[in-house]
Amino acid sequence: MNPILFGFPENTAFARALAAHLKTELGEVEWHRFPDHESLITLHGDLAGRDVVLVCDFVDPDPKALPLHFAAHAARELRAQRVGLVAPYLPYMRQDTRFHVGQARSAFAFGRFLSSTVDWLVTVDPHLHRLHHLDEVFSIPTLSVSA
Repeated sequence: MNPILFGFPENTAFARALAAHLKTELGEVEWHRFPDHESLITLHGDLAGRDVVLVCDFVDPDPKALPLHFAAHAARELRAQRVGLVAPYLPYMRQDTRFHVGQARSAFAFGRFLSSTVDWLVTVDPHLHRLHHLDEVFSIPTLSVSA
């Protein structure tokens, strides 16, 4: 069974083009934001037994991270076989060391977060400075492609 792709709202055009290129179905993500800025994510489509591909560029990452997590969780609840992420831009990779006492090494925290959210990741030209490979940050299969 072909995978089903879901593009986050700012990524629908790219997700549509990717789905057409891969000759696979494009599902719809409904993202409702409540007045208190909480999100309700709804995935439209039959996901049972299928691979789900979420497309999210992570430009302005903080407001997108939890909704992405909710989308992946919903896909699993809807019996998706695997959930992957296509992230043309991958945030926090520059924050791979502590320059001042008390600073978070966000690359590793974000890597653990995404590794617990999706089963695999594809990204474009990640900003790896002191790191050599994405597997230094992620515990899931990753693929980095070049633009």
